[in-house]
Amino acid sequence: AVALHEAGHVVVGRSLGLEVRSVTIQAEGRADGWAEFVVDRAPDRDRLDNQVVAILAGRAADIVLGDGPNAGSISDLAKATEWVTAAHATFGLRGQLTVRGRPGDDTRLLAADRTLAAAVEADLHRLQDEAIMLVRQHTREIIALATALVERRVLVQGEIDTVMKDAAINASPAAL
Repeated sequence: AVALHEAGHVVVGRSLGLEVRSVTIQAEGRADGWAEFVVDRAPDRDRLDNQVVAILAGRAADIVLGDGPNAGSISDLAKATEWVTAAHATFGLRGQLTVRGRPGDDTRLLAADRTLAAAVEADLHRLQDEAIMLVRQHTREIIALATALVERRVLVQGEIDTVMKDAAINASPAAL
C-alpha cells in the first residue's frame, strides 16, 4: 500500500513536469515513505496547482489502486491545504491581492473565514479529482514503480526514469 501511494506521487508529479529526486518506502519517524520533489518556492498558479496535484496523488493512488483513502495521508492533506490556503490568502494567486496571513497560517485562517474555507475545500476537491484522473491514466507506470520500490526500497532519479521508461515502452501498441 505504501509503495503504491508513493509511486502515485512520483508518476503523477513527473507527468506534470515536476522533478523528483528520490522516493522511498523505508519508514522514518512518522512517515512510512516519501517522495522527494524539487519544490518551486515561488510558483505561478498553474505550477502551484501541479505541486498540489502531486501531493494529492498518493491519496488518489490509494483510492484508485489500493483499498481506498486512509489516515496515512494526513501530512499530504495538511501540506495541500496549507498551499491552497496560501494561494488564496497570501500569494495573490486566486483573485485577492490582500495578504491575510503567512504560509502555515491555514488552520487559523480557515477557522476564521467560512468563505475562504469553502473556496479552499472546492479547490482541494478539484485538484484531487485531477490527481485521480492522472492516476487512472498512468496506472501501468505507477504499478511498475511500486513493484520496483518493493524490491529496492529506495529509488533515485535515474532509476525512476528507467522504470517509467520501461513501463511506457511495454505499454506501447507495438509491444502488445
